[in-house]
Parts: sequence; structure tokens; C-alpha cells
Amino acid sequence: MNEPLDKLARTFAFELKNYAIEYGFKAEAWIIKMATALEKKNIENAFYPTLSIKVLPETSAQVWDLIAKRLASVIKPSGNIPDGPNTLTCQYLIAYNPERRI
Repeated sequence: MNEPLDKLARTFAFELKNYAIEYGFKAEAWIIKMATALEKKNIENAFYPTLSIKVLPETSAQVWDLIAKRLASVIKPSGNIPDGPNTLTCQYLIAYNPERRI
């Protein structure tokens, strides 16, 4: 297992749970997706809070798998985790709550 990617997945899942507690909503409320820089900017301009991490396009699928496994304990499998990255142009993993528009 790739240690830096595993640490990234653990940190993202930990922060996601903490943000939900800090901002007063359930962890299940997050939408998590892979995004391009433009999509990330648009999400950050529309929603608060957001949580994002930058990933290399060539490791995005691996990062996605690790984070999806970690999030299974934070977000129910029937929650808002899509199947995975749909393109190698995605540079960010971003989480936001669709109920929290700016």
C-alpha cells in the first residue's frame, strides 16, 4: 500500500467528519466528487463549507478507492459517494453539503 496516499485518505475522512460536527450537520450530508480546477472553484463559490484535496490525475483512481473505503465508516454506503472518477483530468477531490449554499 502507498503510505502517502493512505495517509491522505485517513486525513480527508477525519477532516470530513470534523467539519460535519463543527458546522452542525450529519456526515451523511456530504456530496463527494472528483473535480477539475474549474468545477472546484464553482463549488467553492456556491457552497460553504467545502473540503478539498489536490490529487495527481494519474493517482486519482487509487486515491478515490482509498478514500471511498475510509468513508464507508463515515458515510453510509447508500450515501453520496459516486462510483469513482470519470476522467483523468480531475485534479481535486471535493466534498460539500448541497444544503449549505452561500
